[in-house]
Amino acid sequence: MNESKKTLITGFSCGIMEILLTMPLDYIKNLKQNKNDKNILSIIKKIYKNKGIIGFYYGSTPMIIQTLAKTSLRFTLYNYLKNNLNTKNNILHSSMITGFCEGLFLIAPTDRIKLYNQFHKNDSLYNSIKNIKNKYGFSSFFKGSSFSIIKNTIGISTRFITYEYLKKNNTPILLNGFLSGIVSSIISHPFDTIKTNIQINNKKEPIYKEITNIYNKGGLLGFMKGFTPRVIRVGMAQMIIFTTYDILYSKL
Repeated sequence: MNESKKTLITGFSCGIMEILLTMPLDYIKNLKQNKNDKNILSIIKKIYKNKGIIGFYYGSTPMIIQTLAKTSLRFTLYNYLKNNLNTKNNILHSSMITGFCEGLFLIAPTDRIKLYNQFHKNDSLYNSIKNIKNKYGFSSFFKGSSFSIIKNTIGISTRFITYEYLKKNNTPILLNGFLSGIVSSIISHPFDTIKTNIQINNKKEPIYKEITNIYNKGGLLGFMKGFTPRVIRVGMAQMIIFTTYDILYSKL
């Protein structure tokens, strides 16, 4: 099997594992970033009381599409660039380009649909897409895309740089992915908070107003809302992704 097919298959498999195990934490994180409820346990109780177990997977369809596509694209593009870019810092440049492309073409529109699904209608994927397009126009799918790109470029580059460094130093495989996820989520979280709030708000407001609203409600710490569930989710997700990727890639 050639390298491209191996990378695509392993990336796709990583996406399946990630979505099954980390989707509930993503929903809790989004609620915490946009609501005034500071207690994670009370958020969990409300979700379960109102919607049951299935409630933790609201917005899962666009996230499944996003996760499967992004993990496949991420490893395929990153490995191709890393092996073909003739630059001094090819890991940095490869991971930044990968993060940029992922953020623009995948994360921005699918996050917008997922958040609309979670916060407004809890409707089918088709109806969510139709409602966004009819009410707010096609460009609304890319609402918050600038912060999706910034968050993703920083997050993905930090993730791969940390992972490659730890791997060279023979850190245990599970720890490699987990620490990569932790480091990337710490650095990129404020941009994730801004992106989430922009995409949830259906009004046409300037970006500076969204940033001001976050600051007025919570000060500088307002930009770190939802940090605990996100750092756990991203750490777990990258542990699953990198471990699954390394094991499957070596077997194919």
